[in-house]
Amino acid sequence: MSPSTSGGGSGRQNQEFMEAVAAVCALMASADETAQACERSSINAAISTDPAFAELNAETVGAQLSEFIALIEAEGADAKPKLSQRIMRYFGDERRARALMRIAYRIMVADHEVIEAETKEFQRLCRILGLDPEFVTQASGAGLAQARDLGV
Repeated sequence: MSPSTSGGGSGRQNQEFMEAVAAVCALMASADETAQACERSSINAAISTDPAFAELNAETVGAQLSEFIALIEAEGADAKPKLSQRIMRYFGDERRARALMRIAYRIMVADHEVIEAETKEFQRLCRILGLDPEFVTQASGAGLAQARDLGV
């Protein structure tokens, strides 16, 4: 059992993971300069259906997400390193890193139009987590298609 899934200190670890989820979501949703309703809907769907997020409370993530989006709106590019620090904690934790990028992918494709800024942010987040962007894109796309086939 890895430290991120063991019982000891799990409240703090869940808080840190929730912050990383909200940071990824805020950065991806803001990549196209606006957090759209379809992106928030995609975030909620991922949190309620992906087992990797079962330990998180959707309302708490939503509140943290709103704070992070407000931070981005207030500070612009200066907010990026602050939020990226919360994500970097999961470099080397492949299970959680992949979960973060699955939700990032869902946000990126939520409006059915992927623009260059979203692709660049997705690739940047993959690098922060030590993941290959091409592999993550293929795996996330296949997983999302399977979820749709299952009605999720």
